[in-house]
This record gives sequence, C-alpha cells and structure tokens, in this order.
Amino acid sequence: MKNFFYLFFFFSWSAFGQEVTNQTEIQERSYHDKIAEKACNCISELEIINDVKEALTTCIISSTNKVHEEDVENKYSRDFTVEGIRSHHKKVRNLLIKNCSIVSTKN
Repeated sequence: MKNFFYLFFFFSWSAFGQEVTNQTEIQERSYHDKIAEKACNCISELEIINDVKEALTTCIISSTNKVHEEDVENKYSRDFTVEGIRSHHKKVRNLLIKNCSIVSTKN
C-alpha cells in the first residue's frame, strides 16, 4: 500500500509539474511577444535610422518598460545579470526578425 502511494504521488507530481513548466513557458513567450510587438511599433515610428543596432536596443528597452508599466497585474521577473539581459534582447530580436516586417524586409 505504501509503494502504491509513492507511485501515485510520483506520477501525479510529474504530470502537474510539467503543466506548471509549460504554463510558465507560455507566459514567458507571451511576455516576449508583447515586447516584440511594441518594439516593432517603435521602430516603425522612427523617421530616420542611422544605426540599426542602436535603434533596436532603444526600442527593445522602451518597449520592455512599457510592458512592465502597462501590465502591472503580471509580476514579470527581471534578470538583471548580463546573461539575463542578453538573453532577453536575443529573444525579442529573434521575434522581431520573425514577425516584424520592417525588420525582416531587405531593401
């Protein structure tokens, strides 16, 4: 009986544990999607872009701040380490390249 309890507990925990992980991944994905959407709008509003890297960085930073200001009900965790900031910018940049026509088109 004791073994059955442990077996049941293990399978329940693994099933619910995966659901929580998937839910976190979905929330994180939508977080970066929101930022990428706002960054795309920011880039489209720029009249002249002299330095593409600087424009992307500026728009990503301002868009991140807007998402945190506007979506106060979600407590987004911020990773202020160098690796965390680089990872965040890389995810948003990849979404911009994938979804933002202004960034992905070549002239």
